[in-house]
Amino acid sequence: LGMGGATVVIIQQIELADMATERSAALQASIERMRALPFDSVANKSDSIGLYHIYWDVRSASQWKAVDIVTTGPGLKTSPGGFPILAQSVPDTFTYRVMRP
Repeated sequence: LGMGGATVVIIQQIELADMATERSAALQASIERMRALPFDSVANKSDSIGLYHIYWDVRSASQWKAVDIVTTGPGLKTSPGGFPILAQSVPDTFTYRVMRP
């Protein structure tokens, strides 16, 4: 019985690691797409990569743009009891700064 419980925990950890890798890959692909754009073309945008929906929210300044990249999809969420659980729609925000060349 003890080995069965340990096996469940290990499988759960592997699934969480796979999900975190997929989320990171989607974020990285989105950042690479944005970096390929000319500075003046960086604007609000929405995209889907795999199971993840990605939205860019751009704030402009004179010499740079701050881009909040919101990734929504499967992820880890805290349950009402305080325990981490897997949920289908978890938002995560990453801010990236684009400098004027």
